[in-house]
Amino acid sequence: MSADHEEVLVVGDLHLHRGADPAVARDLARLLRQQERPGRLVLNGDVFDLDRVAGEPGAGVGAELAVARVACILECFPGLVDGLSGWLAGGGRIVWLPGNHDAEVCRPEVRELLREWLGTAGDELCFESEAFRERGLHVEHGHQRDPDNRFHPDTASAVAADRLSALPLGCLVTRLLLGRIPAFENRGDNHQTPGRVLARVLRDHRLGALKMIALYFAAGVKIAVQASRARRRGDTASGSTMASPAAVLRRMYLDRMVLAFLLPLFLVLGLAGVLAPASLPSIDPGAALAAGLPCAGLLLVRPRRRREQFSHRDQLGCRGAARELLEAGASLVIMGHTHGTERLETGRGVYLNPGAFDRVEPGGRPYARVSGRAAGVEFLR
Repeated sequence: MSADHEEVLVVGDLHLHRGADPAVARDLARLLRQQERPGRLVLNGDVFDLDRVAGEPGAGVGAELAVARVACILECFPGLVDGLSGWLAGGGRIVWLPGNHDAEVCRPEVRELLREWLGTAGDELCFESEAFRERGLHVEHGHQRDPDNRFHPDTASAVAADRLSALPLGCLVTRLLLGRIPAFENRGDNHQTPGRVLARVLRDHRLGALKMIALYFAAGVKIAVQASRARRRGDTASGSTMASPAAVLRRMYLDRMVLAFLLPLFLVLGLAGVLAPASLPSIDPGAALAAGLPCAGLLLVRPRRRREQFSHRDQLGCRGAARELLEAGASLVIMGHTHGTERLETGRGVYLNPGAFDRVEPGGRPYARVSGRAAGVEFLR
């Protein structure tokens, strides 16, 4: 674990992008100013959300665009720069880890830019490509334990490939879909029935609902194409969602979305058989009813247990990896990525997940503190 005389703060999942809440960066700076003596700060991935790249050609791959995005975020959040540079100026140290949404932090060009903005060229600011390890302490973001967000063969190598097919599903969904939605909020729709999801989309977007549905299908097809390319190019490994186009389509619930379209299609064709001229496409009303009723029934069925588990694969993957690391000799494992606060104690040690700093829990913004042999989640009110 860390040295007894140096405290370690672990903060991650700020998800800063051009439209993010400025209070997140300000609160991080406030947290750092409150420390009596700067120690070591581990920025545990997804400090930036570089997948919010709507409007950029090809969804924005390459070193030049990565540098431009990071520079834009730093300009938007001067509090972040002030807080981190002040921490370094006071004698503190920073270890910067990449996450699945800011994997470009692995790029030498981005690291040089961050050094320039923070005014340091020394080893008080260091970067790791996957994990930080010291005296029994193991810190990593956790995305490599998640089939939906795993880079192959590792984060740095995938980023250096400079192609969309080397990115995992989570990155591509954000780049091709969520980044184009003005105000996205994850409300766990994958646990709902297709009918309820469709009703919510119609309620939220009204006249724009058809555009949203078309955008969703278009993004799914584009990602499936990239999955096919990834398989051909060796950009993905077995077990990853990007290993096959079929896995992508299932994971994005496009099979369930198709059901929402089959029902009105059968009803329209059936009505056409009754009301429309014979020259228009139609089917027998009885056949339309027979085909439409199963679709209507399926719209009311919740996803199977297997699919519900998709939402928790990140948590299960991080827990399993933490147990392996503890068995291998670590005494404290800290991960992020899942956005949920968690503590798991075994006979070998402790797994800790402080959650996401961009979320306000009942106690405040969560982060982890390691002080000597003690470690726990604390909250900035």
